[in-house]
Amino acid sequence: MQARFFIGLLLLAANAGAQTHRIDSIKRELPRLSDGALVNSMNALANEYYFYWVHADSALKYTHLAYNKASQIHYNSGQAEALSIQAGVEGRLL
Repeated sequence: MQARFFIGLLLLAANAGAQTHRIDSIKRELPRLSDGALVNSMNALANEYYFYWVHADSALKYTHLAYNKASQIHYNSGQAEALSIQAGVEGRLL
């Protein structure tokens, strides 16, 4: 029984490390991007926080940034994606 628990913890830790790498990778790319690519990357980052880390505050931060940028450049699908992720995060918080 203890061996199964230990193996489960190891698998969980390995998965968390992979997610951290993905988040760090997206964050490194943000300063180089503009317009639609920036919006898409901020939405992807919010999605990573939402689904894999459940850091609601970070997910909401990036959805707000993505929505505001998408509004400035009139990128409707970027706005919709940001609102969709935001709704999911806020729905989990209820």
